[in-house]
Amino acid sequence: MPVEDASVMLQRLPALGRVRAESNDRQFIDTYILDGLRARDTGALIRAMDNTTSAALETRFINALDDLGQRILAREIEAKPKQALEIAKRSASATNRILGCDIVASFLQTNLTPVDFERLTIQNGDFIKLDFSKVAAENLSVSECIIRTLVFFLPQLRSRRL
Repeated sequence: MPVEDASVMLQRLPALGRVRAESNDRQFIDTYILDGLRARDTGALIRAMDNTTSAALETRFINALDDLGQRILAREIEAKPKQALEIAKRSASATNRILGCDIVASFLQTNLTPVDFERLTIQNGDFIKLDFSKVAAENLSVSECIIRTLVFFLPQLRSRRL
């Protein structure tokens, strides 16, 4: 429970709203801000690679990263691609499958090409956007996942008038 002064401050934040009228619990109502904050937090997990990373693997995330979050996380991944891939592999067999999905989708937003996912298999995951138009992905398998937006780049269609 927040102290009284903090409670007043929380009520003024436009991105947070009450869960229920009778409760002081708050939740994000602005998913755009949530997306950016969670991307930064995931980047910190990649940089740290410590006990907090292990705890995050056993936490079940609810919201997958959208386009903004993926682009923010992509910058973190470019700095530490090996650590990011290691966390994605670990999360593929852990409770937090969304973390692995977020890292894979964010790899596809980087300037690293091609990306060798080293036979990574994502099952029962959740992607808001999976965009294969920017980066060549190798050795990646995605099955039984929810993919809200899937983007492929087909060079033969680009030159043809539609």
